[in-house]
Amino acid sequence: AAAEHFRNSRWPEAAAEYRKLLATDAKHPLAGPSRFYLAESLVQAGDHKAAADAWLTYLAGEPDPLLEPAARFRAGECCYLADRRPEAKRELTKFVADHADAPTVPRALLYLGNLAAADGDFQAAAKFFERSATDFPNDELRPQAVLGHAQALLRAGE
Repeated sequence: AAAEHFRNSRWPEAAAEYRKLLATDAKHPLAGPSRFYLAESLVQAGDHKAAADAWLTYLAGEPDPLLEPAARFRAGECCYLADRRPEAKRELTKFVADHADAPTVPRALLYLGNLAAADGDFQAAAKFFERSATDFPNDELRPQAVLGHAQALLRAGE
């Protein structure tokens, strides 16, 4: 039932079914994938706080190596969107370091730049924005990276 809800974009229902499965049998052979899809259902439902918790739980277990990059990015992104800065910084930094060629790295770098700027570290923010703009010149987020870089340099007094 959970997979059918997920396929049909019924996110709250999918999350409820995945939770039910995990509550019934946390050792079930499908528990790992169920944790992944629970977390993604929560993202799609817009519940970033609960999604952040679900992603971190998934990553604390034995994540599928093929799904780990997406899970790591989502964990960082959801922590960022839930204003859980230390966790967001940790997960996004690990994601960028471990998966430098992933297509979501430019967005992760923007999040890291915004986090650094929010902490008042405009030099670090400028470096994140510059890396996003320079290393990914064809990415759709490049204009945001260029603007973030210029703003961070201004705020840093450079």
